[in-house]
Amino acid sequence: MSSQGNETQARELKTGLWSAVNPAEGVLSVRRPLEEVAGEFHTKEPKTATGRRVVMLGSIACEALEQRPEKALSEHMEPSEIPLMFPSTTGTLHRPSNFARNVWHPIRKSAGISDGFKFHDLQHTQASLMIAAGVPVKVIQKRFGHSDHAVTANTYSHLSMGAQAERVDRLFENVPNHCTVSGGPVSLLS
Repeated sequence: MSSQGNETQARELKTGLWSAVNPAEGVLSVRRPLEEVAGEFHTKEPKTATGRRVVMLGSIACEALEQRPEKALSEHMEPSEIPLMFPSTTGTLHRPSNFARNVWHPIRKSAGISDGFKFHDLQHTQASLMIAAGVPVKVIQKRFGHSDHAVTANTYSHLSMGAQAERVDRLFENVPNHCTVSGGPVSLLS
């Protein structure tokens, strides 16, 4: 995936609006990304139609988002006044360098994650885990807003080689190593 695609994923989190999330239903609506131009943020159209999507959230994310308004109040960030789910300390959008320094680096350090692990590596980790769990590439494509499933398949194809070998081995677990044909037993392994 391109660097731009990774930045978009981080931007979706940093610019998330309360109006775009429904923790009770476990969904996040991604509609119009923001971009910073000359120090100002503007909404823009997604690069492709698949950029507009609904992302299903896991139970851990839903629980965290349900607790977020209370946390926002403790930070003196009234959700009805500040539409961002994760505003900066001044109630505005995070600039990329500020987000890395003030949010991501402390989280990464407290979790014991190496300094070389970038925020966008979370997306690759999620895709890798989804592939390992056997999630169809089409589902992963829709989740990440890739324009085509081929983009997803090409980006993560190296991960499926191990799964392919495992599935081939599993295929032959239930096949006897010989069979009987009209002339007698035939070994499949020799």
